Formats: sequence, C-alpha cells, structure tokens
Amino acid sequence: MMEKLLLVRERLSGIYGRYSMLIQPLTRFVVMFGALLVMGEFIGFGGLVGSPVVFAAVSLIGAWLPFGLRLMIVAVLVLCNLYSLSLEAMAAVAAVMIVMFCVNYIFRPERNVLLLLMPVCYFLGIPYAPVLLVGLTGSLLEVIPVAFSTILYYMVVYIGNNASLLSSASSLTMLEKVMQLVSGLVNNQEMWLMCIALCAMLVITWLVGRMRHDYSRYIGMGMGMATGIMVLLVGIFALDIRLSVVLMIVGFVLSAVIAFAVEFFMLPLSYLQTEYVQFEDDDYYYYVKAVPKMAISRPEVQVKKLNIRKELENTSAIPDVSGMEATNELPDVKDR
Repeated sequence: MMEKLLLVRERLSGIYGRYSMLIQPLTRFVVMFGALLVMGEFIGFGGLVGSPVVFAAVSLIGAWLPFGLRLMIVAVLVLCNLYSLSLEAMAAVAAVMIVMFCVNYIFRPERNVLLLLMPVCYFLGIPYAPVLLVGLTGSLLEVIPVAFSTILYYMVVYIGNNASLLSSASSLTMLEKVMQLVSGLVNNQEMWLMCIALCAMLVITWLVGRMRHDYSRYIGMGMGMATGIMVLLVGIFALDIRLSVVLMIVGFVLSAVIAFAVEFFMLPLSYLQTEYVQFEDDDYYYYVKAVPKMAISRPEVQVKKLNIRKELENTSAIPDVSGMEATNELPDVKDR
C-alpha cells in the first residue's frame, strides 16, 4: 500500500513539474474566485460589480498578478458590493481591512494567502485544515492572518444576515447603524471562540511539530486538533453558543484527512531509517539527526530490439510459392 502511495506521489510530482506554469495560476484563480463568491454569497450579488461573471474575469486577470494586488482587488470589489448595501457597512469593513493591511505590513507573516483561503475554507466547513498545515510550515506570526480572516468572515456573515436592517431603506440613523455593527462584532462570541481555537491550534502544532522526536510533525497535527476540539467544546457548553457539534466534528475529520494527505505527499519521512551524525569544525561539535525522505524507484522498462532482416538471413531459405497452384500438398524443399 505504501509503495502505491509513493508511486502516486512520484507521478503527481512529475505532473506538477511539467505543468507548474499552468497549475500555479489555476490555483490562484480558484482561491481568488472562491473568496469573491463566498463574500458575494453573504452580501449579495448586486449590480455590475457584484456579478459572478465579473468575479471570474477579475480572478482570471489576478491569477497572473502579485499577491498584494490580488488582495487589493478583492478588497475593492467587496467594498463596492457593500456600498450598494450600506455606507456604514462599507466603512466598518474598510476600517478592519486598513488595520489588517497595516499589521500585516509591519509583521509580514509568510502565509498572507490565508486572508483569501480562510473564507473559502470557512464556507466549506474545514477552516482547520490550512491552520494545521501552516502550523508545520510557517511561523507563529501566522496567527495574524488567521485571526483577521476569521474576523472579516464573521463580519461579512453578520452584515449579510442583517442586510435589511443595515440597508439604506432602513429607518435607523447612520449612528445607530454604526453602533449596531460594532455591537454585533464585539458581542459575537462564536467569532472570538473560533479565533482563540484556531490560534491555539496553530501554536500547539508549531511547538510540537518542531520537537526532535520521531513523527513529531504528525503528533503536532494531532495535538493541535485535540487542542482545537477542547477549546471549542468548552466554549460551546460554557458560553452556550449555538454551534453544531456534529458539523464541527465532521469538519475536523475532513480537515485531518486533508492535512495528513498533504503532509504525506509534500514531505514523506522514513523515521525507520533515521541516522545520527556527528562532526566537528574548529569552533563547534555538531550532533545531527538525519531523517531520509521516503522514495521509490520507478520500475525500469526493458525494450528488446528486434532486427528482422538479420534473423531472416540466419534462417533457412524459404521457397517461392507465389507461382504455385494452391494444393493440399506441401512443396519439396531440397537441402542446400
């Protein structure tokens, strides 16, 4: 079974190496288009700017642009769509985006793509999968995009659920709408619980995954999942939050399958062949633990070349029977 998985990994690596110039823009297009669709699903597809056709065209162009420009395009489209709904909603989301951009510019976490990927994963019910993977490949600064993307997602969901109250046709004044938005954001216990759970998952996965023990990366993902489940369960029952436990468990299971599969295909380590190496230089003595990657040799295909002309020359002469009449008797062949 392991050999078949490794063979599949080798084939996928070959396909990616051959078509990487096409796969990378396609991935960026899917993430950007998915983020815009999720935002439009809750805010509403209004006007020309909020059309899915416009989202697809902009995502196709943005797939070839740097990440900063892609993020800026998504922010502008979301704000334009919010403006058609409520000026106050647009101002509130714009303020959060400005703070988010400033904090990200100062600390510069490695995985800013989480700002686009997390809303899509929230919509699919698997926001835990990218957190587990980033906990192994990123740094502790990744809690910044995780927290901001969670706040933005729940803010957009709240605006979508209260669209009639926040719309321009509402009887509330501008100040009352702003206070309604601020109150809905600050008092959203589910949003703060998810922020704490995801950040705790990332920290535990990062700490345990960097230990020197065998299988520490897989143990880190398991410990991160256990931490996230515990935090969410305690928050659900202590704060009486209406969050489906069944859907949460299903989301964790799917996220674990995705995270473990990506980890295996990206970095399969053979801990049974671990080696400990010691060497020194003029200043230090080094103790190195070397864990080889799992690899499988592709089966060698042997091609046998046949020289038909040479083999015919080495065989006995074949009589010419083209002019003979068809009979049931075979012609006599004299030996040379």
